[in-house]
Amino acid sequence: MNTELTEWEKAKCRIKIGSRIKGIVKSHKPFGIFVNIGDPIAVGLVQIADISNKTKIISNLYPPIDTEIEAEVIAFTDERRKQVWLTMKNNSEPTY
Repeated sequence: MNTELTEWEKAKCRIKIGSRIKGIVKSHKPFGIFVNIGDPIAVGLVQIADISNKTKIISNLYPPIDTEIEAEVIAFTDERRKQVWLTMKNNSEPTY
């Protein structure tokens, strides 16, 4: 029986749900933004519904690419996608 952790499992140990992290916006997609969170395995994803407390946000209101943001870790995807889901909703004001 192999009890060694996969690289994705190790990343999930490094990044704790509920923690606040900073990252750099790397790309915009219709469904949200991808964020470099400084991890060699995981990539951050802020879905459009988690970008702002505003009732409606559209892609032209996304933080600019190469901008630093602060967000809370809310979930992980599967090992294939290796995404850390983030929310910016609890920020009292935009961090970009």
